[in-house]
Amino acid sequence: MSTAVESTEGLDIEHRIICRIVAEPEDWLAVANARIDEEFFQNAKHRRVWNAICAYHREYRVVPTLAVLRQDFPKETYRFFRVNEPIDFLIDEIRNARKFSIFERALEEGADAWEGSDLEAVERALNKAVAEVHRAVPVADDMDLTKTGDERLAAYLERIGQDENGVVGIPTGYRCLDLATGGLQAEQLITLAGFSKNGKSFVLLDMARAAHLSGQSPLFIGFEMSNREQGERVDASRAGVSLARLRNGTLSKEEWELLERSITDLAEMHPFILSADRGRTMTVSGIAAKIDQVKPPVVYIDGAYMMDDENGEPRMTPRALSNITQGLKRLAQTYKIPIVISTQGLEWKADKGKGMSRKTVGYSSSFLTDSDALIGAEISQDDPDIQILKILASRTCQPQDFYIRREWDKGSFEELDYNPFESDGPEDDDDFGSF
Repeated sequence: MSTAVESTEGLDIEHRIICRIVAEPEDWLAVANARIDEEFFQNAKHRRVWNAICAYHREYRVVPTLAVLRQDFPKETYRFFRVNEPIDFLIDEIRNARKFSIFERALEEGADAWEGSDLEAVERALNKAVAEVHRAVPVADDMDLTKTGDERLAAYLERIGQDENGVVGIPTGYRCLDLATGGLQAEQLITLAGFSKNGKSFVLLDMARAAHLSGQSPLFIGFEMSNREQGERVDASRAGVSLARLRNGTLSKEEWELLERSITDLAEMHPFILSADRGRTMTVSGIAAKIDQVKPPVVYIDGAYMMDDENGEPRMTPRALSNITQGLKRLAQTYKIPIVISTQGLEWKADKGKGMSRKTVGYSSSFLTDSDALIGAEISQDDPDIQILKILASRTCQPQDFYIRREWDKGSFEELDYNPFESDGPEDDDDFGSF
């Protein structure tokens, strides 16, 4: 293509990226991987040219030549220039322009609310914009396997000997889960589902407490209980005392000493953040803002099904929950941390005697679709001291069941290496360990 002008100064980014693709068709792959689509083109003329290029590529799998485009866009209607900036720079520029347009629109929508001192409406507008940016301008994260071999070998070598059981992620506190999944790993969305009052919040807090004991600083966001209630559970479990007696003020002298010692020790440790600020964390963008503030290595969300959808879908409907789980998965990928959430199981959907299964996960199939692992938690109907953990689906391991004997009075548990309801029973009394 001949150079029409010596300089492209003054051309907007939409025009420049179109010119670059036509002049350098091999740059199409980088643009496609960055997920640039017609929404990035605000100028109607540029959008028409872009859509023509995309339609031609869908049909013939190549970028149209200048001669082809001239059939629909002659010189007098559209000019093409040679653009010398690298494609990565142009992609960054058009992504920034897209972000700017989204935030500019949000500020315009919130202006009237600001004039009326309606700060909640302003916050909703800004949160909606943040969510739209996460959806519309995803972080590109490509890897060329032919050029990253040394990095991958170094990462594999670093794992050798770290853990004899192959746990490379953040521990869950349940050795059975860690052995099966390798622990909680970056960019994963893990869903814990359970029937009402079947201990899923206990399990989620156990996971957060295990992460804290391993040296991490977890963020635990609760929609079902207050910070005080969650804090009481953590304190009782750490001290090994009765949660009921802690709450009603009837701890024995020995239990009080254990509690006092545990809380004193906790004060000397790294942060363990509980958040029940429902006004600010009820949406995906609210969670993102909290992550930006706290910068945790792992996030736990108790009762994610109660969150609000920023697209305006009614709460707890399949569409709303699908938007939420997709948004949380994107957050895990964007911040490169694991996010673990809990949701309700629906007992009326359960087959008799089979308990939690994929189909009993409540309100939306998106919990299964968007999660890297779906774990069920339920109390045995035969023995209320036995909790069953079920890997219902996972990208890394097969479905399997595990049995936990809980001492609810002390907030502790032991993992059994056998099914306590099989008639043969265990060959010995060894267990996986206690927490």
